Amino acid sequence: MIRGSAGGGGAGPGAGASPAAAPAPTPARHLRTRLGLIVLGSLLVAVAGTVVLVDQLFGRAQRASLEDLLQRDLQRVQALVAAGTLGTDFVDQAAGGVRLQFASNAGAVLLAADAGDPIPLAATPTRAVSGERTELIGSAAWRLPSGLEIGTIRMALDVTQADVDRATLRLSLLFAGSLLALLAGALAWGLVSGALRPLTDLARQAAAVDPARPRLARYRGPDDEVAELARALNAALEAIAERQQAERDALAEVAHELAAPLTVVAGELRQLAAARPDDPRVRAARESADELLHTSQDLLTLARGELDRAPDLSVVDLAEVARGVADAYPGVAFAADGADARVFAQPDRLRQVARNLVRNAVQAAGAERVRVTVAGGREVRLRVEDDGPGMTPEALARVFDRYVSGRAGGAGVGLTVARRIVTSFDGRIEARSQPGRGATFEVTLPGWSSQVEAEPDEG
Repeated sequence: MIRGSAGGGGAGPGAGASPAAAPAPTPARHLRTRLGLIVLGSLLVAVAGTVVLVDQLFGRAQRASLEDLLQRDLQRVQALVAAGTLGTDFVDQAAGGVRLQFASNAGAVLLAADAGDPIPLAATPTRAVSGERTELIGSAAWRLPSGLEIGTIRMALDVTQADVDRATLRLSLLFAGSLLALLAGALAWGLVSGALRPLTDLARQAAAVDPARPRLARYRGPDDEVAELARALNAALEAIAERQQAERDALAEVAHELAAPLTVVAGELRQLAAARPDDPRVRAARESADELLHTSQDLLTLARGELDRAPDLSVVDLAEVARGVADAYPGVAFAADGADARVFAQPDRLRQVARNLVRNAVQAAGAERVRVTVAGGREVRLRVEDDGPGMTPEALARVFDRYVSGRAGGAGVGLTVARRIVTSFDGRIEARSQPGRGATFEVTLPGWSSQVEAEPDEG
């Protein structure tokens, strides 16, 4: 359980975080990768389909051309034989890429241009393999000039080179298609990256939005779906800003209305406590009134947005400020190492930080179990320790969250205010705690001397 009424988050960028603060998420690039792979895959499918289609069309055209050539040669030979003008010497003079055979009706080869394998009978052009050659074979009736059919004319056309040409074309298509696909894929990747750049920029701005002070995102890109997303995001941010402003106004009004009577009540109770120092009821009433007065001041500080304005810095001795706060809580132990504890800060704001930390510790453990120490030097440290019940890791992670308090009736703004003030002074605040072992809050601010040495030209 978070202790004390001084909860508080909502600190802006650069504020000191508790040890359990969650790391910032790493931006993902899955959409760009998916779109790039989709485009590249589509290109590869299109190229593969084109290669297959061109190969099939070329193969059909090539086959039709070879079959037509074979049929014409067969018809020419058949006509010459029927006219009686073709002799055996024609068979011997057949072209090297063509084999011609004359076979009887029984299938025996009677005339042949070579001693190769018999050409099978094929009524239509058919592919066959003869040795190391791939041939397109066909046949026609062998008729004498008298019209008597005595056998068949068989012809085989060597198509081995045609198959090699087709394979070469297929490889050329695959190579050219792959190269075009890679080039087109690289171009598509660049186009996808350019198209997603406005979305990436919008996501970066959305991730950097400060919930306490939301700013509208700036969109640079065409009027498309991403532009619609940007308009929707800005509309949501405007609504959040308007709601926050309305809450601030209402909170400021309530805090202002409480501050005036609480100031009077606290003053009267101080006088009454001075007159009756031994009355525990008067002392408890005075402490409660002071608590309410300080809480109303914290609320008013937040509501007016005073922490969003640049502080009016001056040289302040942190040891003196912390001693004065500790003295206001009888029983709180104070110690300083005597080194230079001066810092650049706003005195009332620095006092508010010390008071909130000490008040938070006193509420958790009692004044007698709280220690305040100041260490000077190039970095000045204010440490507030207590021997109270401590905090769980879950509570420690939210100890600076606004409106989060582990004490019944706590407002949960004291530590929020303390953290915002320390950050505005270029410092940091850290919390350490374990259940049953108390808690330690440490504020670290740049020492006055170190800042003067670092920026001599600026005085």
